[in-house]
Amino acid sequence: MLYSFAFILDPRAKINGFGRVLRKLMNLTSTNYNAYQVSTRARLTEVYDKYEEKYGSVRLRRAGPTNLYGRKRFA
Repeated sequence: MLYSFAFILDPRAKINGFGRVLRKLMNLTSTNYNAYQVSTRARLTEVYDKYEEKYGSVRLRRAGPTNLYGRKRFA
């Protein structure tokens, strides 16, 4: 499952790439991976929900623009 998460979170692959890989595996091995794909997506959603619950309210504040000398400008 961990490798599946890593594959899905890779910006080059994402969830659509994961589905394509499972379809290719299904064609090669004649094994149905639909249940695995559904359970992987459900577990990833659970992990994200836990993360959102813990850190969702924390938002980074950006500092205001600075001048060439590194001091903040005040309007």
